[in-house]
Amino acid sequence: MTEERNLHNASDEDRDEATAKPGGLGTDGTIPDEPGGVAAGLTGTRSTFEPEEDEEASDA
Repeated sequence: MTEERNLHNASDEDRDEATAKPGGLGTDGTIPDEPGGVAAGLTGTRSTFEPEEDEEASDA
């Protein structure tokens, strides 16, 4: 796919691909380099993140 997409809500079926960004992390460069970002899976522990259980997640 050649068009650039904003993956604000990546659960949308029509927005299922990421575009590499300058400074992006990961092998595809699609992980934002943000200190407060989600990094599930980096510790080897399976993530069970539930947004409704995170008070700060409701602010997003």
